[in-house]
Amino acid sequence: MWLELMMRNRAWLVPLMWLVGVVSLGAQGRTSSASDSARLQGTWTMVSGSADGFALPPDYVKAMKRVFVGSEVTVTMRAELFFKATIRLDADKAPRTIDYQMTGGPTAGAVQLGIYSLSGDTARFCFSAPNAPRPGAFTTTTGDGRTLSTWVRSEPHVPREELPARPSAGIGGQSRAMIAQHDAYHTGQIQMLKRL
Repeated sequence: MWLELMMRNRAWLVPLMWLVGVVSLGAQGRTSSASDSARLQGTWTMVSGSADGFALPPDYVKAMKRVFVGSEVTVTMRAELFFKATIRLDADKAPRTIDYQMTGGPTAGAVQLGIYSLSGDTARFCFSAPNAPRPGAFTTTTGDGRTLSTWVRSEPHVPREELPARPSAGIGGQSRAMIAQHDAYHTGQIQMLKRL
């Protein structure tokens, strides 16, 4: 009976469709940004870059590393802190947007707005100068204060819960070697996290 009544009075149909669409789009946005965040996790190496319209020197490019862990990114140059930031992604915008809240380095306290793209193990970023408006395209020209860079994944991030379990102690050199290798792996992971 209620179905028959609802079918006769279709005025409820438009608001219901709008509500379902809004809820679906909101959930899709959270999923897209979460998916991109997961894809960015790990260590990346710069393969090309330009700043303020000028190409960066090759030795500078080779020295840059970017490590994403959770919602934080740390960029180093020759193992020295370049900057550290908390990130926020919006994968539903075109182009996709990324916001840095700078937490370490010379621009700590500033906000830096950018855009990004992901394709396999390659990521592209274009950022404005700190506290400047977001760029609308992947470009940089003389005097605009923007940076444009391309990065390739060099190491995936391995969440602690996915690390291999410590092998049980056994008798013999092979078991001791496996334990030593396992302990070195965990120590390396911990040291890397401490540097962030």
